[in-house]
Amino acid sequence: MERLRVIIATESYVVNQGFHLIFNKLRQCQVVDKVRSMEELNILLEKESVDIILLSLNLLQENSLNLLLKKFKSQRPDLIAYSTNEEAKLENSNLFAERLFVNDSKELVLTKLGGLMDNLLGMHLENDSSDLSKREKDILRQVALGLTNNEIADKLFISTHTVITHRKKITKKLGIKSVSALTVYAIINGLVEMEDVGKEV
Repeated sequence: MERLRVIIATESYVVNQGFHLIFNKLRQCQVVDKVRSMEELNILLEKESVDIILLSLNLLQENSLNLLLKKFKSQRPDLIAYSTNEEAKLENSNLFAERLFVNDSKELVLTKLGGLMDNLLGMHLENDSSDLSKREKDILRQVALGLTNNEIADKLFISTHTVITHRKKITKKLGIKSVSALTVYAIINGLVEMEDVGKEV
């Protein structure tokens, strides 16, 4: 079975080791490496292709997320946000497929990660590399901007059923299911600017 490639990036050696142990319990994945700074992460991404990046929000500085997205190029890894503060607002939250907190129980962490990996592996099996049509790009752009199916239908003067059908085709062609990963794809392929992506709590 294909294994998902993971990079763990937090500022703490202990946290990195802990997440490595957790990922080892999930047979679907392989930890490629662990880093403790954005600089190390950017260097690693120059030579490694990965499916998942677990990223501590404490490592993010002004514009660092935007620079990270540009590193992906044809890659479209899912981002997992790790936070030590459950009250903190997460800007650009739709870029993250999942969020983990320092006080999450072992069972909750495994549930969150397991669900994400099941989705990713399912998409890998269904992947079709066909190019997106103009209409599909239009719809993907609106998805990345945070619009619902009904809002997209109203804006593009099409039916909600048509939107849903196109979204299924987009998912199959790109091998991407989560809105966060679709948003990353839209940004790195120039369909939207990061500044235009809606900010959520």
